[in-house]
Amino acid sequence: MIHAEKCPVCNGSGRTESTETETGTLVRKSQPCHGCNGKGWVEVGVPDVPYYPTPMSYYPYPYDPWMVTYTIDGCGANYNAYL
Repeated sequence: MIHAEKCPVCNGSGRTESTETETGTLVRKSQPCHGCNGKGWVEVGVPDVPYYPTPMSYYPYPYDPWMVTYTIDGCGANYNAYL
């Protein structure tokens, strides 16, 4: 379940402030919070989306129950024959 919580980066204000020194003068800069994009809150949790696996046929290859495959060990050849 997803719910909203106060942004821990900006403490819910939606803005972050920084102080910089430019040529000996103290300057305070305010910009939108990077944690919540200026909203003041963030979404927390896991969405309630059901998982449906992709259906797959029982046999991952075309299955013919009447086809029999014989392998001859001497030469490694496969021979297919119908019963």
